[in-house]
Amino acid sequence: MTASSAITLEQALEWLENQRITLDREPFEVIRYGEWLLEHNQLHKLGNDVWAFLEQLGLAAAELGKLDLAELCQARLKARFTDSSRVQLLQGVILEAKGKTEEAKQLYEELIKKEPSNILANKRRLACFRAMPNGLAMATEGLAELVDMFPADQEAWLELASLYLQQYKYAQAAYALEELVLLAPHNSFYLLKYAETLYTSGEVAKAYKIYLRILELGEGNMSRENYNNKTDRVRGPWVRTLWGIKMCTSRLMNAPAPPKGADTQITASNVDKIDTLVTKLLLDSVYAPDVDPPAPSSSRAAARAVLAPSSA
Repeated sequence: MTASSAITLEQALEWLENQRITLDREPFEVIRYGEWLLEHNQLHKLGNDVWAFLEQLGLAAAELGKLDLAELCQARLKARFTDSSRVQLLQGVILEAKGKTEEAKQLYEELIKKEPSNILANKRRLACFRAMPNGLAMATEGLAELVDMFPADQEAWLELASLYLQQYKYAQAAYALEELVLLAPHNSFYLLKYAETLYTSGEVAKAYKIYLRILELGEGNMSRENYNNKTDRVRGPWVRTLWGIKMCTSRLMNAPAPPKGADTQITASNVDKIDTLVTKLLLDSVYAPDVDPPAPSSSRAAARAVLAPSSA
């Protein structure tokens, strides 16, 4: 039995509708369910949602290089909505997938002339810049302007930080991530990116405090007994957080003078206690031989070689 034969109509409709709401990037699944609906002649079951579905399927198909399917969706949408900016955006994405970056950029620029606040057209235009030789600086400048226009766009701030990091502009990247953290103060991933960037830029004390904040947000679920997602416990972002704290404590304990950004709350005694705790968590909850699922034996050996002296 193939994977497609196990799909039900109700399952396909529910999953596709949920993906349109959450906007999770899952093009393979969109194609899987979308092609099933097409093959089984079930488009009429979508009702008025058929147009949103065709846009959804067309974008996923373009991303995966299924250009015939993408163009089929775009043609049906264009026949129904002759002057829709969203249909034109889909056309631009298809042009990008064909490698016609300049044509796509021109199409987006025409859309922006008509509607300067079209954030999707602005973002796709910047994506075209990134795809061009030496286009990184232009994309960065354009994205910096975009976040001025749309300061609540978390995706734009995250991408801007990424562009700055690619150019080794750590101070600017930290600023972008700081704005992102202000928008989503409980997002552990954003905090982790911020802490790692601060550490790289030499702001060890600030990075240390952000790493501790990430552990605080874990609400005690780091232990074997309480942490629900075993895979995340062993391989997830919290492992990066523990290692980040370990690097910070090493620097703080061995610094000949108070490091940049240090404050009176970071005392030698507290740092030593945190270092001991984090070492124990790594040894007992990540790299122990009996954890489920286990880390690779080579990783366990390497980690214990580094951690064992400080845990003795």
